[in-house]
Amino acid sequence: MLNLKTCLSFILPILILTGCASIESSDRQIQRAELWQSPSVSFPNNASKAERIRAIAIREHRAWGEPFITAQGHIAKYDHYESENARLTEGVRAWERVTAYWRDSGVLPRLDRSFNYQSCNKLDMSQNSSTNICRAFASDVAWSAAFISYVMAQAGIEDFYVSPRHYDYMYRAWQQKGSYHAKDPAQTAPKVGDMLCYVRGGSSLSSYEALTDHMANQFGGLPAHCDIVTQIHQSKAEAWLIGGNVLHAVMLRKLPIDDGGRFILPQYQGECSPQSELYCNLNQQNWLMLLQLQP
Repeated sequence: MLNLKTCLSFILPILILTGCASIESSDRQIQRAELWQSPSVSFPNNASKAERIRAIAIREHRAWGEPFITAQGHIAKYDHYESENARLTEGVRAWERVTAYWRDSGVLPRLDRSFNYQSCNKLDMSQNSSTNICRAFASDVAWSAAFISYVMAQAGIEDFYVSPRHYDYMYRAWQQKGSYHAKDPAQTAPKVGDMLCYVRGGSSLSSYEALTDHMANQFGGLPAHCDIVTQIHQSKAEAWLIGGNVLHAVMLRKLPIDDGGRFILPQYQGECSPQSELYCNLNQQNWLMLLQLQP
């Protein structure tokens, strides 16, 4: 008859092996888990390009909790940022949704970097999620142009050139190729579906004419950013625009408009600092080009 010690010597290894097999199986299941996928999209048969673009941009903005910048250039609401592990309003993690902007827009193959981000279609949680390559990707690589490209892809704008660089479709709009044509934002009233673009950093360009001269002389690309016009509130004298990677989120921006519906674009007045609070305006950008959606 076996004593207790002998029984345990047989049973414990079996329990340990069973437990390890269970953990290993669980790990494999986690490693095979899918990243969040974009929802299927359907529109009424008579929906215009502008209506489709607006619907997708607003859907994404709502998913991020509807953060926005006031017409005075101040943050009024801010709930999530790109790399956090907390979930957006629809239950998806922020960085998973940013990954979808790259993947489901078709932009990822056009990213001229040597990182192994092409595989960001699966979720590998075999290590701590803070080291996950796709989560790092969402934080490390600017995704505002990927967001624009995603909106256009989801809205079915087939002749829009998706790109990780805003300048690429600004340049095509200047060439009058595709669904957008370039206009002077100081002279043209925006409509829903249009895009307003600025040139980043310390560029010496200060007007629409200077930017188009730069393009005509093929001086090369420029770091830029574009937001999509989603609503015109003439009674409030405001236009509402939505852009990606604005303060690391999908952000709505309110800009003032005049009686003719044209933008009143904030001019640079000085460096924002604790001593110069009047100069602190997040709408104070080098806005140079309006991309006008063609019927």
